[in-house]
Amino acid sequence: MKSIAALLSRRDRSGFSIFELMIAIVISLIVLVVMMQAFKRASGEIKKGRSMIAMASEMRAVGETFRRDLANTTVSPRVWNLTSESNGYFEIIEGSDNDATYVANTSMSFFGDVDDVVAMTVRSGEKPFRGRWVDTTGTTRILESHIAEIVWFVVHENVDDSIVAPGIAVDMDDRVTLYRRVLLVVPDEDPLSAVPRPPLPLSISTSSLADMNSFFKNNDISIRPNLDPTLPPNVNSLSDLTRRESRYSRDMSMDFPFAIDRGLLGARTIDSGEDILLTNVAGFDIRVYSPNAPIMELNDQQELAPGDPHYDDLANPPPPAPPPAPEPVFAEGAFVDLGWLTTMNPAPLPGWPGWTDWFGAAANAKSQLVRTWDSWSPHYEYNGVNDDAVPTIDQGTNGLDDGGIANVVDDEEERETMPPYPYPIRALRLTMRGIEKSTRNIRQVTITSSFVPE
Repeated sequence: MKSIAALLSRRDRSGFSIFELMIAIVISLIVLVVMMQAFKRASGEIKKGRSMIAMASEMRAVGETFRRDLANTTVSPRVWNLTSESNGYFEIIEGSDNDATYVANTSMSFFGDVDDVVAMTVRSGEKPFRGRWVDTTGTTRILESHIAEIVWFVVHENVDDSIVAPGIAVDMDDRVTLYRRVLLVVPDEDPLSAVPRPPLPLSISTSSLADMNSFFKNNDISIRPNLDPTLPPNVNSLSDLTRRESRYSRDMSMDFPFAIDRGLLGARTIDSGEDILLTNVAGFDIRVYSPNAPIMELNDQQELAPGDPHYDDLANPPPPAPPPAPEPVFAEGAFVDLGWLTTMNPAPLPGWPGWTDWFGAAANAKSQLVRTWDSWSPHYEYNGVNDDAVPTIDQGTNGLDDGGIANVVDDEEERETMPPYPYPIRALRLTMRGIEKSTRNIRQVTITSSFVPE
């Protein structure tokens, strides 16, 4: 018979039961899962924070580049610039979309106006612009110039047309890229040099569309096509760029008023990675200041300017059961899209005197350009070409009142053309928005520049 001490000693040496082990394992797994979820969430927050910092830094750099370009333009944003002054040009092209385009689709509401274009000639500061030049031997060299033609634009690659809702231009699966195309203006004016620079030999033999596209994909030089497409193009000067037909990606038909060809913007730069400033763009909106643009009030809380979502709903109550009449004008003066009147009632509303005299007015018919602001040139008044298509000679060449059909149409000191908007730009605002698709982070930068002399 075993003693009680022996039994107790054997009981003390016994291990955990299977049931106890299973409980311990389950508790350990629960703790492990909780820790993994915590680490996953912490990792996601770290990734989100890093993407926000990187996006903020990237967009801040792009915004400063845009601000610097505006500060160094070779021409002030006024109209009727003489070619003899060699000032270059400044141009804004408003696309058909605006921020209100995306209101119908709430899931895409963070997208906005992405089809605006800004083109200008810029003089660099201390450091010259640098670009590629392929000479006649096929050798790629680096060329420098203190003056450049710079074009800011967005290329939208619509990957999935089949799922894009009506009226929605961009969705999450599309590729939207911001470009800054820098084309050197050579020969560079050198006031200290008594000997002009010889013509720059170019690796292009004709002015055909195919040769021009190929040239711009491999060269960063501002050129214009020859009137004879079988001849080589010409290198631009600032005086040449005052004329619209000399600028980048103009309509190759060579017909007045030489509108920009948006298809060429992407075709000539899509392979030039160094021109890419920002990918995954959600907004690139250029607006100009209109002192008479009426600002309305929504629910006594939110101020709306032309182009903002729901602004048109207030300005144009839909028949036959209109909502309550629009509130009185809260204030006047706002940054608006060019051509914002085209989305509103053509007749001015009561209490809005004079607003059609500014950028809300429709583009001037004599220029045949819609939603465009251009520094323009009186070159078209004395170039000997019938630019306005009136069946008579160019009225500006002889300085006399010719009368007849031309005078009935013009009757403005024999002027046959007109800037799209014959007013200087007081101020300009860029609203740029980017999106980090993996984290859905959105960052917006606003750049405002005033052109009113202090």
